[in-house]
Amino acid sequence: MFLPKIKAVIVFFVFAITIITEANAETNNTNLDKIKDIYEKGGITEAEYNAAIKKFSLNEKKVDKEINKEKKVLSIANTKKNKKINNEEPITIKDLEKFGVYTELKVSDYPEEMYSVLSKGCKSNVCISDKATKKMSLIFKRSSKWAEKNPGQLIKAMGYYELFYWNNFRKKQKIIERYKNNINQKYIKKKMDENALRSLIGLNKGREKMRKALGMDLSLTTKDALKGYWVLGSFLDLGEGKNLKKLSPELKKRRRLLTEYKNNISNLKQKLEEDKK
Repeated sequence: MFLPKIKAVIVFFVFAITIITEANAETNNTNLDKIKDIYEKGGITEAEYNAAIKKFSLNEKKVDKEINKEKKVLSIANTKKNKKINNEEPITIKDLEKFGVYTELKVSDYPEEMYSVLSKGCKSNVCISDKATKKMSLIFKRSSKWAEKNPGQLIKAMGYYELFYWNNFRKKQKIIERYKNNINQKYIKKKMDENALRSLIGLNKGREKMRKALGMDLSLTTKDALKGYWVLGSFLDLGEGKNLKKLSPELKKRRRLLTEYKNNISNLKQKLEEDKK
């Protein structure tokens, strides 16, 4: 979004300088003719005449240098833009299949305690997923020290992420279907659809990493994944966080995993914000 604006400004700037240069060239030629006429009539010495010619010549070179500089900036901007476009891998049917099969969630699909926490004041799955997204965001923003003392809450936040993904997957059903039906053809909204799908692919990769860290994969249903996160999270909540000067290898490993989860979420959130822009 930002690069085209820069490009437009540079193009206009180069164009303006070119117009000014042409005007200056005509003025310089007129002035040189006048100076030559004065010199030939003996109004100035040869040294003064040569100095005047040199001055006008230097001014022209300076303007030419500025034009070349701006053209170079424009060329670099175009190269970066084309490189970004060329580096984008095509979206395949396999990418679309990895999203899974969309199904509407039932009350029985949620862990009982999770539903109790999220359903207050909600009458739809969309409302529940919005609540889950807010809770997830708050938890992932907490410090690493807090995460070490509350690993159960962090695991439950991964369950909230499942609902966050589910809601985004729900919103893009029409886009997925349209793209799938026209994957090898050009159509008006194709570029816009590709951007939306790349965003969803990024979210799905985050979902896959989280599941993999706990021994689950994308073949597992949302219901079973939610249950897995919530059971483990509730179990970890039973323990009491302690400040230990020396951590066991197992706790150190857990801390590294939790830090990695937080970093993944942070990167995904940043990517989402960039896609919106």
